Amino acid sequence: MKNLYAYRVVWVVLVAGLLSGVVFRESIRRTFSRRRTVADTIAELKLKRGAEFQKSYPDLAYVKRVLLVAVKNTRRLEVWTQNDESDLFQYRKTYAFTGFSGKAGPKRLSGDRQIPEGVYALTGLNPNSRHRLSVKVGYPNAVDEEFARKERRTNLGGDIFIHGSNTSIGCIPIGDPNAEELFFLLAHVKPGGAHIVIMPVDFRLKRFRNYTGAKAYERRIYRLVREEIRTKLPAINLSTAFFAKGEKKTAF
Repeated sequence: MKNLYAYRVVWVVLVAGLLSGVVFRESIRRTFSRRRTVADTIAELKLKRGAEFQKSYPDLAYVKRVLLVAVKNTRRLEVWTQNDESDLFQYRKTYAFTGFSGKAGPKRLSGDRQIPEGVYALTGLNPNSRHRLSVKVGYPNAVDEEFARKERRTNLGGDIFIHGSNTSIGCIPIGDPNAEELFFLLAHVKPGGAHIVIMPVDFRLKRFRNYTGAKAYERRIYRLVREEIRTKLPAINLSTAFFAKGEKKTAF
């Protein structure tokens, strides 16, 4: 009887130990695998760089919409904001690409390393990016999908982001500090309030006014890009507004 009681005690201790180990391992797993939220990231950034962001965007609380303009051949990303729907967008600042892939022309297939071209919604913020922080570009859009059907193309690719670091296989990298600032700005804009225009060259410059592309797909995209710019951005002197002294103007 004593032996049976001792066996039971040992068995209970072993089971309890096993269950404790499982609970402990699960607790450790949850601790280390917990994904950061946008709110966590914004709180962290505000504590670390809030004063700096306030200098860049002192009217942050009033920004209603954001329009980004990416120009591939000069490898820059402009930030434009709108505080009132009756106003045109106002230029705020420019972030330089820190990496690049592909060439002039739209993205057509997964793996072609092309940065898309067109007008896209910014559809999400990723605080758990491998490249510090990232903003998702809504590629493919309706025009991309329409022409893919006409040309019988499939597997258009996706997962196009504006992100930190300096690598690109179709994304737009702008370095970690700039990615943090842009992430912080966009987190304060309501869903649907942020878009990006991506173009191969700057259609606002006189020498590119007749740049139309070689295919119907490109011509349609570039018309839409020009319309977006014409209706939302003011006519300004680009030579002084965007090209910083000594900036390299990269040709394809």
